[in-house]
Amino acid sequence: RTRRRLGSSALTASMAAMVRRNRSALIGLLHQVDEGVAGVCASTRGNQTPT
Repeated sequence: RTRRRLGSSALTASMAAMVRRNRSALIGLLHQVDEGVAGVCASTRGNQTPT
């Protein structure tokens, strides 16, 4: 029983670490997407309205 409990706790700990890693990666991906969308909007805006 103790061995199984230790294994489950280690599993949850590894899962928590994976979630933390994925969260930081997702945040970085979202920032990249936001920058890309802003760039596309700026380029389309610039094409629509000549400066």
